[in-house]
Amino acid sequence: MFIRDLHIRKALHRTLLLGHKSLPEKTIIIDEFDVCSNVRADIAIINGSLSGIEIKSEADTLKRLPQQSYYYGKVFDYLTLVTSEKHIHHLTLPEFWGIQVVTSSGNKVVIQELQKPQQNDGIDSTFLVQLLWKEEAIELLRKFDALRGLKSKPRREIWAKIAMVVDRDSLREYVRNAIKQRKGWLSDRRPVICGG
Repeated sequence: MFIRDLHIRKALHRTLLLGHKSLPEKTIIIDEFDVCSNVRADIAIINGSLSGIEIKSEADTLKRLPQQSYYYGKVFDYLTLVTSEKHIHHLTLPEFWGIQVVTSSGNKVVIQELQKPQQNDGIDSTFLVQLLWKEEAIELLRKFDALRGLKSKPRREIWAKIAMVVDRDSLREYVRNAIKQRKGWLSDRRPVICGG
């Protein structure tokens, strides 16, 4: 069986949904999660942390992985690459990334963990804040009593102010909660909600 992105994605969703009772608190699973308008994580998992999964199937190349790794490393608490055996010996990733390899057994996709993801200490507030929608960013500035003169400004100015006045841990928590409470997702990006 030639393993494609869709096969891997279905296997990951099946694994995540089957294990949803063990997922912490309310968990949101989102396909094609935009990161900083430059790249899109194949799957994002939001609960008490923000985790990203990148898929590289047999049909993919690793050409975009350095750029993806750079941007993902600025916003995700945990990162995992799920890839075919073909790519395993050609990987150059930061040590905190988890690695899973996919193989096939008949018509089934089998996922084996080679390396557990570690907590990423490289989160950057100037990138993380870009995950907020404008209304969410305005509300955060209001909470920190720092909105004055910014409500009608472009998102970039609002984001810059947040990065200056909100500490990183508070921002991380706010971003996770804002994403979990969102309404109005595009129908093809509507998240799967598990647990609490």
